[in-house]
Amino acid sequence: MITPIENLKEIEINGDRFKGFIKYFNFENYSIKEKRKFTETQDRLIEELERRKKGEYFTPTNWVDESIKIIDKNLGSKWREDYVVWDCACGTKNLTRDYSFENLYCSTLIETDLAVSINYNKKNVSFQYDFLNEDIALMDTNLSIKEIKEMGDSFGIPKELLKDLLLNKPFLFFINPPYGTANADGAKGDGVKKKGMSKTAVNEEMKKNSMGYASQQLYAQFIYKIMKIKETFNLTNVTLGIFAPSIYMSGTGFKKFRKVFLQQFKHADGMYFRASHFADVGDDWGISFSIWETGESVEKENFIHTVKEIENGEIIDIKEKNIYNTDFKESLSKWMQSDLLKKYKNRSNEYPQLSSALNVKPKGRGTFIPKSLGFINNLANNIYQSEGGVGIFSSAYSGGNGYSILPEYFDRVIVGFMARRIGFSLESWKNQKDEFFAPDEFHPKYHEFLEDSLILGVFNPKAKVSSLRNISYGDKNWNIKNEFFFMDIEEIKELAEKFNNEEIYDDTIEFSGNRYLFNRIEYEKLSEQGKKIYALSKDLVRKSFPFRETLNNEYPNYNLNTWDAGWFQIKFILENYFSEDYKIFTDEYKKLFNYWKEYIYEFGFLKE
Repeated sequence: MITPIENLKEIEINGDRFKGFIKYFNFENYSIKEKRKFTETQDRLIEELERRKKGEYFTPTNWVDESIKIIDKNLGSKWREDYVVWDCACGTKNLTRDYSFENLYCSTLIETDLAVSINYNKKNVSFQYDFLNEDIALMDTNLSIKEIKEMGDSFGIPKELLKDLLLNKPFLFFINPPYGTANADGAKGDGVKKKGMSKTAVNEEMKKNSMGYASQQLYAQFIYKIMKIKETFNLTNVTLGIFAPSIYMSGTGFKKFRKVFLQQFKHADGMYFRASHFADVGDDWGISFSIWETGESVEKENFIHTVKEIENGEIIDIKEKNIYNTDFKESLSKWMQSDLLKKYKNRSNEYPQLSSALNVKPKGRGTFIPKSLGFINNLANNIYQSEGGVGIFSSAYSGGNGYSILPEYFDRVIVGFMARRIGFSLESWKNQKDEFFAPDEFHPKYHEFLEDSLILGVFNPKAKVSSLRNISYGDKNWNIKNEFFFMDIEEIKELAEKFNNEEIYDDTIEFSGNRYLFNRIEYEKLSEQGKKIYALSKDLVRKSFPFRETLNNEYPNYNLNTWDAGWFQIKFILENYFSEDYKIFTDEYKKLFNYWKEYIYEFGFLKE
């Protein structure tokens, strides 16, 4: 007999060739362990693309064994006899197949998983079950035990499992749920992103209860339903052992979720390891395995996990990792924004929507306050998003996820921008989900960092500031000033006169007045390296002038004949005509950038 793999449908095969295959390998001569290995391997091969689309990942045996050791440590060596164990996302039973259990329930959404794993945990109960869509009534905490008993036959879970829940037996939910999310803005390691993936009945319940971003995460949905089952049945001894990205413990988007979760569960133990050990994926993010026991958490900010690595085929302990959140302290993102959104209600999306320094989108989500200095894209608050989710623009950013930059908030914005950019340079798989805090403004070096951030910020690759003239957006033409220009308008006017660039000269008259950054920079307060970079940048602008008109005619989209052209625009000339000088500049920039790295933790932006 051949077990069909695709949706339990009949699959036509060439019988003679199949028999020849079996005969050639002589499967009867393989040991039981070897045959089991074939099935384990099958789990990694079957419908691999489909599993990845859903954020489902294979759990390697060595990491299962390590998680079992952690459970042993916390629940004692007899937990497999004393606890009812439910793997409600069992797949082909990777978590349980190599161990015996007195009372084990394995459920999976995919029915073919049961066929593949039919020879594992034979004496226990396995069943097809859509955990996130079936038996939503079990999440109704207003149901009485009597009502639950009366509804018993309508539930999709086995009667034995329902009975165990009603008897308030000790329960361990031992799971490696899928990591899928519908939010394309999520950080790497949140899971596979696919529109509509998170649309489940549990998702709807979470949204009704204002769980925010967490409702889009499939693994958070599993946790949420487990919480509700615990409440509904008044279970007094529930333990959760879960493999998952760590962001549910740390991310700002999970704050509301944590408030509910940590009222019911307290962190007992855990490990943290490189994702590539876990699921043959990229090695730049980490996965946690955490033990949560019944009871309200006293410690709600810090969750200590043991970092583990593989050396010479063995899993070893490296160090402790604090997975922390900013729930009870001011996050960097909140500090940067301050009271801006409450104070300024006159925000509009009628302003040009930039997707880069030069590209104007026909529409976008960025709202802009009139007479703002620019716009900061400031997505999330963690290290990972400090690359793709951070940027400064001269008009509204089409992706939204930010706010206008006003003079009274300028210093905080530029400090926060550079803290995130420098923080990203420190990224590793161990810390990419780490959150940023508001800084210690009383640190003796803080104000020097603030002044140097003016220089570091304007020349950072993520500063997409630009000066654009006569661009069409909506039903009118726009002129966008670059308030991050760093030189005196009078010097630019002299350069235009010297090199007979009438267009730039006229631009200084039509769009007169020094820009905000030039007025804000206090030269004497810059570090010596900051002064050096500032001087080099001005010298490069001077060198660019003989080529401005020619290149502007050849590449009009760069708007090179605006007097306050942004560094992104000027850099185009430098890379083409002054590559050696530009390299000297970037080398000096890196020296200052690297100098401040050691202070990111010292200022309190990040926590070890």
